[in-house]
Amino acid sequence: MRRRKQSARNANRRKSTTMKIYTNEDVLQADCFQHAWNNHKETRRCIWHVPNGKKRNIVDAVILKAMGVIAGVHDLHMYWQSQYYIFELKVGTNTLSDSQEKYRDAMVAQGAIFYEIRDLETFKEILTTILTTPPRSRFRRINGWFAEKFGWKEF
Repeated sequence: MRRRKQSARNANRRKSTTMKIYTNEDVLQADCFQHAWNNHKETRRCIWHVPNGKKRNIVDAVILKAMGVIAGVHDLHMYWQSQYYIFELKVGTNTLSDSQEKYRDAMVAQGAIFYEIRDLETFKEILTTILTTPPRSRFRRINGWFAEKFGWKEF
């Protein structure tokens, strides 16, 4: 009898998952992208990263700026069912920079849907919602904050 109780306790311990605490945005981003790539094959090539924001030497920086690199571009982008999504990944107490807020506002004003992601579980839930909800109802629900901020009427 004792063994059965112990094995049941061990099974419960294995079931309870602790949420991973991220201290590095690159690791969080890699986990989010790999989750989409490995578990939602239909999103392959519909979700991507723009390599923007790493330190570069002055020559490369000038060339990239001339080619169109701008400050504030978010970490992950997704185009799904005629809808553009942008994801900015943050860890700890990190917040959006001024250039990231300007980018977000410009993209949302053009119809993009913005998410700030702080852990893999949140990304998984949002991705599942995106993949299972018709686009127009997602837009209405998620971008409501933008309408309130700028005094727009119902979409």
